Amino acid sequence: MRKLVALAAVLAIAMLVLTACGSSIVGTWKLDTTGAVLPEGTEQDLWFEFKSDKTYTAVAFGQSRNGTYSFDQDNSRITLDGESYECILNGNRLTITMNGEKMSFTKK
Repeated sequence: MRKLVALAAVLAIAMLVLTACGSSIVGTWKLDTTGAVLPEGTEQDLWFEFKSDKTYTAVAFGQSRNGTYSFDQDNSRITLDGESYECILNGNRLTITMNGEKMSFTKK
């Protein structure tokens, strides 16, 4: 019985560790500007912050926007204030397709 309880405890800890290490959209995502031509100094102002309460803040060129989001990793979709977009989350890289343009973000 003790071996069974010990095995169950080890499995529970392993599940927690694997879940904690998995990809999560929650966090701050900065636009990857590698190869992009942007006005000097603007790349610091292109980011999303997705919060665990399903709200987000987006900043682009000094303009800030707040709203709500939902994320469906299984169907590769993110919905921002009711507008749905294709997206791919792969580790610390998030790619969102908006208006036919792919934007890649790196998690900070």
